[in-house]
Amino acid sequence: IDFINSGESYDASEDVWAGYIMNTTNWTSKFSSLVGARIERTTTDYTLVQDGTTGGQDYTNFLPSVHLTYRFDERSQLRAAYSTGLSRPNYTDLVPASRFGDDSNFQGNPDLVPVTAQSFDLMYERYSNRLGVFTFGVFAKSLDNFILQEQIGVDPDSGQPIESLTNGGEGSVLGFETSINQSLSILNVPMLKWVSVNANYTLTDTEADFGDDRDDLPLANSPRHIGNLSFLYDNPKLGLSAVVGGVYRHYIFNKFEDADGDDINEEIWLDETFHLDFSVAYRINDNFSVRLQMNNLTNESNTEINGEPSEEFSRMHETESYGWWGVIGLEFKL
Repeated sequence: IDFINSGESYDASEDVWAGYIMNTTNWTSKFSSLVGARIERTTTDYTLVQDGTTGGQDYTNFLPSVHLTYRFDERSQLRAAYSTGLSRPNYTDLVPASRFGDDSNFQGNPDLVPVTAQSFDLMYERYSNRLGVFTFGVFAKSLDNFILQEQIGVDPDSGQPIESLTNGGEGSVLGFETSINQSLSILNVPMLKWVSVNANYTLTDTEADFGDDRDDLPLANSPRHIGNLSFLYDNPKLGLSAVVGGVYRHYIFNKFEDADGDDINEEIWLDETFHLDFSVAYRINDNFSVRLQMNNLTNESNTEINGEPSEEFSRMHETESYGWWGVIGLEFKL
């Protein structure tokens, strides 16, 4: 990929080589295991076209995992897992080029390293006889070198902030999640025969070490509460299907920014949101169907808040509203 900003032109690339080994064993009719490991080699390079200056990094990750499953009967099982993983920074963010926009400037950071994680999961699953499933699980995750967006300066010409990405220290995640997906035909009510419900909820408690006195903050972009509820109507006799769904997200810590121009990075949070979406499809015949999709019917805005929203000292920093939007289309199958 090529970057051209502020007189700087870069050529950049990223190569990933990977291999894995895996074994699945059915120890009994009820108990099985899946054990494996993956190794990945990542190489990133960039070259400043003007003078040939080069840079980049390379690293190798060993990623083992263990998955255990115990089946109580044909409809219920318990799964336990230990897994490791990594999240690479976008290699476009590693190139030390400046990218300018209307609202902010971005400076690449060639010193970014990937986020690595160790995860523990325990999940119970119960299946019903009419396309239904109920799950409940707990999880824990340990992170190293999580990535955070921060302000590193101000453009003297435009007065807009200059932002970059940096690695933090260690982070942890604890929580539980539950979900249900069930056809309401199980109720034997004729008018609900074609209706299904899908609901899930996740509660998380996160902590992050930012390497300073801000050790009471959660991980960035990690909501404490998140849930959604949707209803699906699917009637093949009429050729009609429709979905209405709502998604709630609790407020989240987003980044550090010099919001007041005093060279002190302050906490910027995103306020809670609730989005309601709707879609419908009607099959005219075997070849033609018409579809309508409508998003953000609640006209939810994206609001940045200086300070945690629940605290008295918090105040609005910036808000953007986009309204609702929709797409309508005609589908033809040969």
